[in-house]
Amino acid sequence: MAAQPKGSTVTTAFVTPAQLASVLTLRKSASTDSVTPAIGVIRVEIDDAARTLTAVSTDRYRVTRLVLPLQGDDTATGGVFFFHPSELETVVKAAGKDYLNAPLIKVHSPLEAEMGVTLELIHTGTSFMAAPYRANFPPVERLMDGERPDDLPSGIALKGSFLAALKELRFPGETPRKAADAAWKLSTKATANGKPGPVMFQRESGKSTLEYFLQPNLLLS
Repeated sequence: MAAQPKGSTVTTAFVTPAQLASVLTLRKSASTDSVTPAIGVIRVEIDDAARTLTAVSTDRYRVTRLVLPLQGDDTATGGVFFFHPSELETVVKAAGKDYLNAPLIKVHSPLEAEMGVTLELIHTGTSFMAAPYRANFPPVERLMDGERPDDLPSGIALKGSFLAALKELRFPGETPRKAADAAWKLSTKATANGKPGPVMFQRESGKSTLEYFLQPNLLLS
């Protein structure tokens, strides 16, 4: 995991262990290909002005985006951070079995880009540091934005292996069983040549949203 400082300032943000566990579920759409290490991470942006956490992962064929409201009134400067799923898993496990009720985790990026991001479990004082992220994460979120009709065109089929990932995506505090039974809204829009375009799966929980985007080459019609 690593941080990409905005400009030359120190960035500090706070998340709950439950939120971090929810972010970790996005590993299902993060690349596991050693040829593309730049997208083998989960991108997390803390926007303190909007009081939101936005996490994104991709493997070139699909994109998942999670938006959560920030908890509490802790002061944060915000920032953009990149986490490797295996390292996030270590932090979530270290938070303990009662992580859903645990205090905040402090995410701190130092001034020097050569130094790694630090995650500190505030309730135990345990810190984790990792190497800097030295790649450019693609701007895949722009693929997910824009108006989409509610009606799906006929003749669309989707790979079951990619649909199976939907049940693994969870909101903070959501049980695996509840996530597996959750209903998703489907939408798409036609491409310039009139053929069906990428399919978007969406669901909400309060002020939190999950979006799962499948590229056209996963459509088997």
